[in-house]
Amino acid sequence: MLELPNIWGLIAPEEVATIKARMERRYKGETVAPQYEYPALKRDGTRIWGDQRITLIDWEGGPASLVTAVDITDRKRTEAELKRRDAILTAISEAASRVLSEGDWRAPVEALLERLGRENGASRS
Repeated sequence: MLELPNIWGLIAPEEVATIKARMERRYKGETVAPQYEYPALKRDGTRIWGDQRITLIDWEGGPASLVTAVDITDRKRTEAELKRRDAILTAISEAASRVLSEGDWRAPVEALLERLGRENGASRS
């Protein structure tokens, strides 16, 4: 078991207040989601994504949190790439449908190139 006296240095600064508020609500007996994803920090300061699962337990006569945290940075990166690819394939499909229905390829191809540029962070200008 990893016991850390101060976990706040492993949570991205912009998330600390949210996570503290969740913890306080949990200790008050309020219903709080037992699992959530959040930006975190490695000990060297590198930003990552964490998936945290929390269970409230009794520890030495008082409430404590049993926390499991997993680095999901690779999964988040893969999800973003799949979303980008899906947007590109949708743009191509819509352009092909327009070419077939309108008969003129110029406008749909121009719109497709513009959309592909936006999806990839590029500009034709």
